Amino acid sequence: MVKIVRMSENKADGSIEPFYPETHAEAVVGLDIPIDAAVSKAKAYTDGKFTDSGWINLSLKAGFGNNSGDAVPQYRKINNKVEVRGLLARTNDLKGVFCNIPAGYRTSSNYYQGFTRGQQSSTAGAVALIYVKANGDMEIVSTVNNTSIWLDGIYWYTD
Repeated sequence: MVKIVRMSENKADGSIEPFYPETHAEAVVGLDIPIDAAVSKAKAYTDGKFTDSGWINLSLKAGFGNNSGDAVPQYRKINNKVEVRGLLARTNDLKGVFCNIPAGYRTSSNYYQGFTRGQQSSTAGAVALIYVKANGDMEIVSTVNNTSIWLDGIYWYTD
């Protein structure tokens, strides 16, 4: 149990008047320890929740590339959201697994997450279907024509 004591002073007329002293937090011996601990704990929490990996180039499998260096296929993780961007070039209308996302960046869903993405084409309705799997594989399942595929707009959560 904490004992609370009110400070007071005797006035010239014999009355007692309470008063509340003011001081700096630094003047209270030992107060800096719990304050520093609380600040460190809050910083560690926010640093862990609001992290940004920065853009990382996808490690592409044979037959897939980055369209001569423009719009390089990349991914990034901000907090628990992973985003993908870039233009994926393909050889001879190649389909299948084009990269594997590393552990820590993979979807937490056990179901294939399908994304319909546009293709770099003047053909109306040119799209591709891409699956993102819990094992980290990103796979092109179908395409309309033999052109590169935009990856922008693909995202998932890690928890």
